[in-house]
Amino acid sequence: MKKNFYKILFMTVFSMAVLNLWAQTGTPISSYDDLNTIIRNDFASGIVNGSYYLTADIVIPDGVQWLPFGKSMTWAGSNNANLTEFDGTFDGQGHSIINLTIDKNDKTPPFDAVPANFYNMSGLFSRLGFNAVVKNLGLENVNITGGTPSGGLAGVMYGNGTSLADKVDGSGVTIENVFVTGKITGNTEVGGIVGRSNNAPLNTIRNCYVNAAIEAVNANNCWAGGIVGCMNNGWNLRLENVYAAGSVISTGYAGGLLGYTNSATDSNDQPFSVTITGSVVVANTISGGTESKLFNCLGLLDPSKVSITGSWGRNDIGVAGGDTRNPADFKSDFFYENTLGWNFMDVWKMEAGWNYPYPVFIWQTNDPSNINTPKDTQLWNVVGSNNAIEVTASAPSFLSVYNVTGKKVFAAQVSDYISIPASQGIYILKLKSAGKESVQKLIIK
Repeated sequence: MKKNFYKILFMTVFSMAVLNLWAQTGTPISSYDDLNTIIRNDFASGIVNGSYYLTADIVIPDGVQWLPFGKSMTWAGSNNANLTEFDGTFDGQGHSIINLTIDKNDKTPPFDAVPANFYNMSGLFSRLGFNAVVKNLGLENVNITGGTPSGGLAGVMYGNGTSLADKVDGSGVTIENVFVTGKITGNTEVGGIVGRSNNAPLNTIRNCYVNAAIEAVNANNCWAGGIVGCMNNGWNLRLENVYAAGSVISTGYAGGLLGYTNSATDSNDQPFSVTITGSVVVANTISGGTESKLFNCLGLLDPSKVSITGSWGRNDIGVAGGDTRNPADFKSDFFYENTLGWNFMDVWKMEAGWNYPYPVFIWQTNDPSNINTPKDTQLWNVVGSNNAIEVTASAPSFLSVYNVTGKKVFAAQVSDYISIPASQGIYILKLKSAGKESVQKLIIK
Protein backbone atom coordinates (compact mmCIF):
# COMPACT_ATOMS: atom_id res chain seq x y z
CA MET A 1 0.00 0.00 0.00
CA LYS A 2 2.84 2.37 0.94
CA LYS A 3 4.68 1.51 -2.27
CA ASN A 4 1.56 2.25 -4.32
CA PHE A 5 1.10 5.57 -2.56
CA TYR A 6 4.62 6.68 -3.44
CA LYS A 7 4.18 5.46 -7.01
CA ILE A 8 0.99 7.52 -7.40
CA LEU A 9 2.62 10.49 -5.68
CA PHE A 10 5.64 10.33 -7.98
CA MET A 11 3.45 10.10 -11.09
CA THR A 12 1.44 13.08 -9.86
CA VAL A 13 4.37 15.36 -9.16
CA PHE A 14 6.15 14.26 -12.35
CA SER A 15 3.09 15.27 -14.35
CA MET A 16 2.93 18.57 -12.51
CA ALA A 17 6.55 19.21 -13.45
CA VAL A 18 5.64 18.67 -17.10
CA LEU A 19 2.60 20.95 -16.77
CA ASN A 20 4.78 23.59 -15.20
CA LEU A 21 7.14 23.55 -18.17
CA TRP A 22 4.22 24.09 -20.57
CA ALA A 23 3.36 27.51 -19.18
CA GLN A 24 6.48 29.42 -18.26
CA THR A 25 5.51 32.33 -20.48
CA GLY A 26 2.64 34.65 -19.70
CA THR A 27 1.25 36.17 -16.54
CA PRO A 28 1.09 34.10 -13.33
CA ILE A 29 -2.16 34.06 -11.33
CA SER A 30 -1.61 33.01 -7.72
CA SER A 31 -4.58 34.35 -5.71
CA TYR A 32 -8.24 35.29 -5.95
CA ASP A 33 -7.28 38.96 -6.18
CA ASP A 34 -4.98 38.17 -9.12
CA LEU A 35 -7.70 36.18 -10.85
CA ASN A 36 -10.30 38.86 -10.31
CA THR A 37 -8.21 41.85 -11.45
CA ILE A 38 -5.32 41.02 -13.79
CA ILE A 39 -7.28 39.63 -16.74
CA ARG A 40 -10.06 42.20 -16.35
CA ASN A 41 -7.51 45.02 -16.35
CA ASP A 42 -5.94 43.59 -19.49
CA PHE A 43 -9.36 43.48 -21.17
CA ALA A 44 -9.94 47.10 -20.20
CA SER A 45 -6.62 48.06 -21.82
CA GLY A 46 -7.46 46.16 -25.01
CA ILE A 47 -5.50 42.95 -24.40
CA VAL A 48 -7.75 40.01 -25.27
CA ASN A 49 -5.11 37.53 -26.49
CA GLY A 50 -2.88 37.40 -23.44
CA SER A 51 -1.41 34.27 -21.84
CA TYR A 52 -2.10 33.40 -18.19
CA TYR A 53 -1.35 30.49 -15.89
CA LEU A 54 -2.31 29.47 -12.35
CA THR A 55 0.36 28.80 -9.74
CA ALA A 56 -2.06 27.57 -7.04
CA ASP A 57 -5.62 26.46 -6.42
CA ILE A 58 -7.86 29.51 -6.10
CA VAL A 59 -10.93 29.71 -3.90
CA ILE A 60 -13.70 32.18 -4.70
CA PRO A 61 -14.62 33.69 -1.29
CA ASP A 62 -17.94 32.79 0.28
CA GLY A 63 -20.76 35.11 -0.73
CA VAL A 64 -18.94 36.47 -3.80
CA GLN A 65 -20.81 36.26 -7.08
CA TRP A 66 -18.44 35.76 -10.01
CA LEU A 67 -18.39 38.29 -12.85
CA PRO A 68 -17.59 36.24 -16.01
CA PHE A 69 -14.46 37.33 -17.85
CA GLY A 70 -15.54 39.51 -20.75
CA LYS A 71 -18.43 41.15 -18.91
CA SER A 72 -18.36 44.81 -17.93
CA MET A 73 -16.19 45.77 -14.96
CA THR A 74 -19.34 46.85 -13.10
CA TRP A 75 -22.53 44.91 -12.46
CA ALA A 76 -25.05 47.70 -12.93
CA GLY A 77 -25.93 48.42 -16.55
CA SER A 78 -23.98 45.48 -17.97
CA ASN A 79 -25.44 43.77 -21.01
CA ASN A 80 -24.40 41.62 -23.96
CA ALA A 81 -23.60 44.65 -26.10
CA ASN A 82 -20.34 45.25 -24.26
CA LEU A 83 -19.00 41.71 -24.07
CA THR A 84 -15.30 41.17 -24.70
CA GLU A 85 -14.30 37.70 -25.87
CA PHE A 86 -11.13 35.98 -24.70
CA ASP A 87 -8.77 35.05 -27.55
CA GLY A 88 -5.73 34.07 -25.47
CA THR A 89 -4.41 31.11 -23.47
CA PHE A 90 -5.42 30.15 -19.94
CA ASP A 91 -3.40 27.28 -18.42
CA GLY A 92 -4.46 25.97 -15.03
CA GLN A 93 -1.22 23.96 -14.69
CA GLY A 94 -3.15 21.28 -12.83
CA HIS A 95 -4.80 23.69 -10.38
CA SER A 96 -8.47 24.37 -9.69
CA ILE A 97 -10.75 27.36 -9.31
CA ILE A 98 -13.12 26.44 -6.48
CA ASN A 99 -16.63 27.60 -5.53
CA LEU A 100 -17.34 29.78 -8.59
CA THR A 101 -20.88 31.09 -8.07
CA ILE A 102 -23.26 32.99 -10.36
CA ASP A 103 -26.86 33.49 -9.22
CA LYS A 104 -29.38 35.46 -11.29
CA ASN A 105 -31.91 35.01 -8.46
CA ASP A 106 -29.78 37.07 -6.08
CA LYS A 107 -31.63 40.38 -5.84
CA THR A 108 -29.54 41.99 -3.12
CA PRO A 109 -27.60 45.15 -4.05
CA PRO A 110 -25.83 45.59 -6.39
CA PHE A 111 -27.52 42.68 -8.18
CA ASP A 112 -30.97 44.29 -8.02
CA ALA A 113 -29.77 46.78 -10.66
CA VAL A 114 -28.50 44.14 -13.11
CA PRO A 115 -30.66 43.71 -16.27
CA ALA A 116 -32.01 40.23 -16.91
CA ASN A 117 -29.85 39.59 -19.97
CA PHE A 118 -26.69 40.25 -17.98
CA TYR A 119 -26.76 36.61 -16.92
CA ASN A 120 -26.61 35.41 -20.52
CA MET A 121 -23.23 33.89 -21.46
CA SER A 122 -22.45 32.81 -17.90
CA GLY A 123 -19.39 30.82 -16.86
CA LEU A 124 -15.80 31.49 -15.86
CA PHE A 125 -15.60 33.22 -19.27
CA SER A 126 -18.53 34.80 -21.04
CA ARG A 127 -17.21 34.00 -24.52
CA LEU A 128 -14.07 32.26 -25.83
CA GLY A 129 -12.99 33.67 -29.19
CA PHE A 130 -10.76 32.85 -32.14
CA ASN A 131 -7.82 30.56 -31.26
CA ALA A 132 -8.56 30.67 -27.52
CA VAL A 133 -6.98 27.81 -25.55
CA VAL A 134 -8.00 26.70 -22.06
CA LYS A 135 -6.18 23.69 -20.59
CA ASN A 136 -5.08 21.80 -17.47
CA LEU A 137 -7.80 23.35 -15.29
CA GLY A 138 -10.30 22.18 -12.70
CA LEU A 139 -13.53 24.02 -11.90
CA GLU A 140 -14.62 22.50 -8.60
CA ASN A 141 -18.03 22.94 -7.01
CA VAL A 142 -19.34 25.54 -9.44
CA ASN A 143 -22.83 26.81 -8.62
CA ILE A 144 -24.19 28.65 -11.65
CA THR A 145 -27.75 29.85 -12.19
CA GLY A 146 -27.43 31.81 -15.41
CA GLY A 147 -29.25 32.78 -18.57
CA THR A 148 -28.77 31.77 -22.21
CA PRO A 149 -26.27 30.23 -22.79
CA SER A 150 -24.53 29.02 -19.63
CA GLY A 151 -21.63 26.62 -19.05
CA GLY A 152 -19.13 25.80 -16.34
CA LEU A 153 -16.14 27.11 -18.31
CA ALA A 154 -17.83 29.50 -20.73
CA GLY A 155 -21.19 30.57 -22.02
CA VAL A 156 -19.97 30.36 -25.62
CA MET A 157 -16.97 28.95 -27.48
CA TYR A 158 -17.23 31.32 -30.43
CA GLY A 159 -14.24 30.73 -32.67
CA ASN A 160 -14.69 33.61 -35.13
CA GLY A 161 -13.73 31.48 -38.14
CA THR A 162 -13.98 32.89 -41.64
CA SER A 163 -14.05 29.83 -43.89
CA LEU A 164 -14.34 26.06 -43.83
CA ALA A 165 -10.89 26.08 -45.41
CA ASP A 166 -9.67 27.00 -41.91
CA LYS A 167 -10.83 23.66 -40.54
CA VAL A 168 -7.57 22.63 -38.87
CA ASP A 169 -6.37 22.35 -35.30
CA GLY A 170 -5.98 25.82 -33.85
CA SER A 171 -8.55 27.42 -36.15
CA GLY A 172 -11.18 27.66 -33.43
CA VAL A 173 -11.39 27.27 -29.67
CA THR A 174 -9.47 24.40 -28.03
CA ILE A 175 -10.38 23.14 -24.55
CA GLU A 176 -8.34 20.25 -23.18
CA ASN A 177 -7.58 18.61 -19.84
CA VAL A 178 -10.41 20.48 -18.10
CA PHE A 179 -12.96 19.16 -15.60
CA VAL A 180 -16.08 20.67 -14.06
CA THR A 181 -17.97 19.58 -10.94
CA GLY A 182 -20.99 21.15 -9.27
CA LYS A 183 -24.30 22.50 -10.55
CA ILE A 184 -25.15 24.49 -13.70
CA THR A 185 -28.65 25.78 -14.40
CA GLY A 186 -29.73 28.13 -17.18
CA ASN A 187 -32.64 29.15 -19.35
CA THR A 188 -31.49 27.16 -22.38
CA GLU A 189 -28.25 26.17 -24.14
CA VAL A 190 -26.79 24.82 -20.90
CA GLY A 191 -23.67 22.64 -20.91
CA GLY A 192 -21.15 21.25 -18.47
CA ILE A 193 -18.16 22.78 -20.29
CA VAL A 194 -19.81 25.37 -22.57
CA GLY A 195 -23.38 26.38 -23.26
CA ARG A 196 -22.97 26.95 -27.00
CA SER A 197 -20.47 26.11 -29.75
CA ASN A 198 -20.76 28.82 -32.36
CA ASN A 199 -19.27 30.20 -35.57
CA ALA A 200 -15.94 28.39 -35.97
CA PRO A 201 -14.23 26.20 -38.57
CA LEU A 202 -13.36 23.71 -35.82
CA ASN A 203 -14.03 23.95 -32.09
CA THR A 204 -12.40 21.12 -30.13
CA ILE A 205 -12.99 19.73 -26.63
CA ARG A 206 -10.64 16.87 -25.77
CA ASN A 207 -9.60 15.01 -22.64
CA CYS A 208 -12.27 16.66 -20.49
CA TYR A 209 -14.97 15.50 -18.11
CA VAL A 210 -17.99 16.84 -16.28
CA ASN A 211 -19.52 15.52 -13.06
CA ALA A 212 -22.32 17.98 -12.53
CA ALA A 213 -26.06 18.52 -12.22
CA ILE A 214 -26.99 20.29 -15.47
CA GLU A 215 -30.46 21.69 -16.08
CA ALA A 216 -32.20 23.90 -18.66
CA VAL A 217 -35.46 25.37 -17.40
CA ASN A 218 -37.07 27.39 -20.23
CA ALA A 219 -40.62 26.36 -21.08
CA ASN A 220 -39.82 26.40 -24.84
CA ASN A 221 -36.73 25.78 -27.00
CA CYS A 222 -34.86 24.34 -24.05
CA TRP A 223 -31.54 22.52 -24.60
CA ALA A 224 -29.05 20.93 -22.21
CA GLY A 225 -25.96 18.75 -22.76
CA GLY A 226 -23.43 17.08 -20.51
CA ILE A 227 -20.49 18.71 -22.34
CA VAL A 228 -22.05 21.24 -24.77
CA GLY A 229 -25.59 22.56 -24.56
CA CYS A 230 -26.08 23.55 -28.19
CA MET A 231 -24.26 23.66 -31.52
CA ASN A 232 -25.58 26.88 -33.01
CA ASN A 233 -24.38 28.09 -36.42
CA GLY A 234 -21.02 26.51 -35.71
CA TRP A 235 -19.51 24.70 -38.63
CA ASN A 236 -17.59 21.91 -36.93
CA LEU A 237 -17.45 20.56 -33.39
CA ARG A 238 -15.13 17.78 -32.23
CA LEU A 239 -15.49 15.95 -28.90
CA GLU A 240 -12.57 13.63 -28.24
CA ASN A 241 -11.96 11.45 -25.16
CA VAL A 242 -14.56 13.19 -23.00
CA TYR A 243 -17.19 11.91 -20.59
CA ALA A 244 -20.20 13.23 -18.73
CA ALA A 245 -21.34 12.03 -15.30
CA GLY A 246 -23.95 13.48 -12.95
CA SER A 247 -27.27 14.42 -14.58
CA VAL A 248 -28.65 16.28 -17.62
CA ILE A 249 -32.23 17.53 -17.29
CA SER A 250 -34.29 19.72 -19.60
CA THR A 251 -37.93 20.51 -20.18
CA GLY A 252 -37.04 20.30 -23.88
CA TYR A 253 -34.02 18.50 -25.36
CA ALA A 254 -31.34 16.71 -23.35
CA GLY A 255 -28.20 14.97 -24.58
CA GLY A 256 -25.51 13.13 -22.66
CA LEU A 257 -22.74 14.96 -24.53
CA LEU A 258 -24.42 17.47 -26.88
CA GLY A 259 -27.92 18.74 -26.19
CA TYR A 260 -28.99 20.00 -29.60
CA THR A 261 -27.90 21.04 -33.09
CA ASN A 262 -30.21 23.72 -34.34
CA SER A 263 -29.12 24.13 -37.96
CA ALA A 264 -27.62 22.13 -40.83
CA THR A 265 -25.81 24.90 -42.70
CA ASP A 266 -24.80 28.49 -42.20
CA SER A 267 -26.10 31.47 -44.17
CA ASN A 268 -23.76 30.56 -47.06
CA ASP A 269 -24.95 26.92 -47.07
CA GLN A 270 -21.65 25.64 -45.68
CA PRO A 271 -22.39 22.30 -44.00
CA PHE A 272 -21.84 21.60 -40.33
CA SER A 273 -20.38 18.45 -38.83
CA VAL A 274 -20.06 16.81 -35.43
CA THR A 275 -17.26 14.35 -34.63
CA ILE A 276 -17.34 12.32 -31.40
CA THR A 277 -14.52 9.86 -30.71
CA GLY A 278 -13.55 7.76 -27.70
CA SER A 279 -16.19 9.33 -25.47
CA VAL A 280 -18.73 8.01 -22.97
CA VAL A 281 -21.82 9.05 -21.04
CA VAL A 282 -22.05 7.72 -17.50
CA ALA A 283 -24.69 10.17 -16.27
CA ASN A 284 -27.17 8.76 -13.77
CA THR A 285 -30.03 10.72 -15.39
CA ILE A 286 -30.71 12.12 -18.86
CA SER A 287 -34.23 13.49 -18.94
CA GLY A 288 -36.08 15.73 -21.39
CA GLY A 289 -39.02 16.00 -23.70
CA THR A 290 -36.60 14.60 -26.29
CA GLU A 291 -33.52 12.90 -24.93
CA SER A 292 -30.52 11.05 -26.32
CA LYS A 293 -27.58 9.22 -24.83
CA LEU A 294 -25.01 11.11 -26.88
CA PHE A 295 -26.57 14.02 -28.79
CA ASN A 296 -29.70 15.39 -30.49
CA CYS A 297 -29.80 16.53 -34.12
CA LEU A 298 -33.54 16.09 -34.72
CA GLY A 299 -33.15 15.83 -38.48
CA LEU A 300 -31.59 19.29 -38.82
CA LEU A 301 -28.09 17.92 -39.27
CA ASP A 302 -27.45 15.52 -42.15
CA PRO A 303 -26.64 12.13 -40.53
CA SER A 304 -23.72 11.77 -42.95
CA LYS A 305 -22.16 14.79 -41.25
CA VAL A 306 -22.13 13.07 -37.88
CA SER A 307 -19.19 10.80 -37.10
CA ILE A 308 -19.33 8.77 -33.87
CA THR A 309 -16.46 6.37 -33.25
CA GLY A 310 -15.87 4.24 -30.17
CA SER A 311 -18.37 6.12 -27.99
CA TRP A 312 -20.91 4.63 -25.60
CA GLY A 313 -23.47 5.33 -22.93
CA ARG A 314 -24.75 3.30 -19.99
CA ASN A 315 -27.36 0.67 -20.87
CA ASP A 316 -29.30 1.00 -17.62
CA ILE A 317 -30.76 4.51 -17.69
CA GLY A 318 -33.55 3.90 -20.22
CA VAL A 319 -32.44 6.47 -22.81
CA ALA A 320 -32.13 5.75 -26.52
CA GLY A 321 -29.48 6.93 -28.98
CA GLY A 322 -26.00 5.54 -29.46
CA ASP A 323 -24.28 2.31 -28.54
CA THR A 324 -24.52 1.09 -24.97
CA ARG A 325 -22.44 -0.99 -22.58
CA ASN A 326 -22.76 -2.44 -19.11
CA PRO A 327 -22.16 0.21 -16.40
CA ALA A 328 -19.37 -1.92 -14.92
CA ASP A 329 -17.31 -1.44 -18.11
CA PHE A 330 -17.01 2.26 -17.41
CA LYS A 331 -15.45 1.62 -14.01
CA SER A 332 -12.42 -0.20 -15.44
CA ASP A 333 -9.19 1.53 -16.47
CA PHE A 334 -8.67 -1.34 -18.92
CA PHE A 335 -11.73 -0.18 -20.87
CA TYR A 336 -10.54 3.41 -21.20
CA GLU A 337 -6.91 2.57 -21.87
CA ASN A 338 -7.29 -0.42 -24.18
CA THR A 339 -10.73 0.01 -25.77
CA LEU A 340 -10.77 3.80 -26.08
CA GLY A 341 -7.02 4.40 -26.20
CA TRP A 342 -6.93 7.00 -23.42
CA ASN A 343 -3.51 8.05 -22.14
CA PHE A 344 -3.00 6.69 -18.62
CA MET A 345 0.70 7.53 -18.57
CA ASP A 346 0.52 11.30 -18.19
CA VAL A 347 -3.13 12.41 -18.59
CA TRP A 348 -5.58 10.10 -16.76
CA LYS A 349 -5.70 7.92 -13.66
CA MET A 350 -8.34 5.99 -11.70
CA GLU A 351 -7.72 6.61 -8.03
CA ALA A 352 -7.94 3.61 -5.71
CA GLY A 353 -9.69 4.36 -2.43
CA TRP A 354 -11.86 7.18 -3.77
CA ASN A 355 -15.63 6.87 -3.97
CA TYR A 356 -15.45 8.20 -7.52
CA PRO A 357 -15.38 5.27 -10.01
CA TYR A 358 -14.37 7.07 -13.25
CA PRO A 359 -11.11 8.50 -14.64
CA VAL A 360 -9.69 11.76 -13.31
CA PHE A 361 -6.61 13.72 -14.25
CA ILE A 362 -3.30 12.52 -12.94
CA TRP A 363 -2.73 15.82 -11.15
CA GLN A 364 -6.00 15.77 -9.18
CA THR A 365 -5.93 15.44 -5.40
CA ASN A 366 -9.63 15.87 -4.50
CA ASP A 367 -12.25 13.13 -4.86
CA PRO A 368 -15.02 14.57 -7.11
CA SER A 369 -17.73 12.19 -5.82
CA ASN A 370 -20.04 14.78 -4.28
CA ILE A 371 -21.01 17.12 -7.10
CA ASN A 372 -22.95 19.60 -4.97
CA THR A 373 -21.06 19.48 -1.68
CA PRO A 374 -19.02 22.60 -0.84
CA LYS A 375 -15.43 21.68 -0.08
CA ASP A 376 -13.74 22.70 3.14
CA THR A 377 -11.19 24.89 1.42
CA GLN A 378 -10.29 27.20 4.29
CA LEU A 379 -8.26 24.81 6.44
CA TRP A 380 -5.03 26.58 5.51
CA ASN A 381 -3.17 28.99 3.31
CA VAL A 382 0.10 28.02 1.64
CA VAL A 383 2.69 30.35 0.08
CA GLY A 384 5.96 29.32 -1.55
CA SER A 385 8.95 31.68 -1.67
CA ASN A 386 12.41 31.10 -3.13
CA ASN A 387 13.61 29.41 0.02
CA ALA A 388 10.64 28.50 2.20
CA ILE A 389 7.15 27.03 2.43
CA GLU A 390 4.91 29.22 4.57
CA VAL A 391 1.78 27.61 6.02
CA THR A 392 -0.99 29.33 7.97
CA ALA A 393 -3.54 26.93 9.48
CA SER A 394 -7.00 28.01 10.61
CA ALA A 395 -7.03 25.40 13.42
CA PRO A 396 -4.52 23.10 15.17
CA SER A 397 -3.42 20.64 12.47
CA PHE A 398 -0.85 18.01 11.56
CA LEU A 399 1.25 18.87 8.51
CA SER A 400 3.22 16.46 6.31
CA VAL A 401 5.42 17.52 3.40
CA TYR A 402 6.68 15.16 0.65
CA ASN A 403 9.29 15.83 -2.03
CA VAL A 404 9.27 14.77 -5.69
CA THR A 405 10.42 11.21 -4.89
CA GLY A 406 7.62 10.66 -2.39
CA LYS A 407 9.91 10.97 0.62
CA LYS A 408 8.46 12.71 3.69
CA VAL A 409 10.75 15.67 4.34
CA PHE A 410 8.82 17.38 7.12
CA ALA A 411 6.11 16.57 9.66
CA ALA A 412 4.86 18.60 12.63
CA GLN A 413 1.90 19.95 14.52
CA VAL A 414 0.91 23.41 13.32
CA SER A 415 -1.11 25.65 15.62
CA ASP A 416 -1.23 28.75 13.41
CA TYR A 417 1.83 29.71 11.30
CA ILE A 418 5.02 27.93 10.34
CA SER A 419 7.84 28.61 7.87
CA ILE A 420 9.67 25.55 6.51
CA PRO A 421 13.03 25.95 4.74
CA ALA A 422 12.76 24.50 1.22
CA SER A 423 14.96 24.37 -1.85
CA GLN A 424 13.77 24.59 -5.46
CA GLY A 425 11.44 21.72 -6.37
CA ILE A 426 7.94 20.26 -6.30
CA TYR A 427 6.23 19.39 -3.02
CA ILE A 428 3.00 17.74 -1.88
CA LEU A 429 1.58 19.03 1.41
CA LYS A 430 -1.03 17.22 3.52
CA LEU A 431 -2.87 18.86 6.38
CA LYS A 432 -5.14 16.98 8.81
CA SER A 433 -7.40 18.79 11.24
CA ALA A 434 -10.40 17.53 13.25
CA GLY A 435 -10.91 14.53 10.99
CA LYS A 436 -10.63 16.57 7.78
CA GLU A 437 -7.77 16.26 5.31
CA SER A 438 -6.61 18.66 2.62
CA VAL A 439 -3.87 18.11 0.03
CA GLN A 440 -2.03 20.79 -1.92
CA LYS A 441 0.82 20.80 -4.41
CA LEU A 442 3.43 23.55 -4.42
CA ILE A 443 6.26 24.48 -6.79
CA ILE A 444 9.27 26.35 -5.37
CA LYS A 445 11.13 28.07 -8.21
